Amino acid sequence: MPVIESALYWHARVHKDPLIQWFKDYFLSITDSLRLSRSLRN
Repeated sequence: MPVIESALYWHARVHKDPLIQWFKDYFLSITDSLRLSRSLRN
C-alpha cells in the first residue's frame, strides 16, 4: 500500500515543518468548505 506509506510520511513531515502544518490546515479548511457547500447544494 504505497498510498498509506506516503500518507504516513506526509504526517511525519507535517509534524516537523510548521509551514507544511499551516498549509495542511489551510487545505483542510478549503476542502471542508467545499464539502459543506456541496452538501448544501444537494
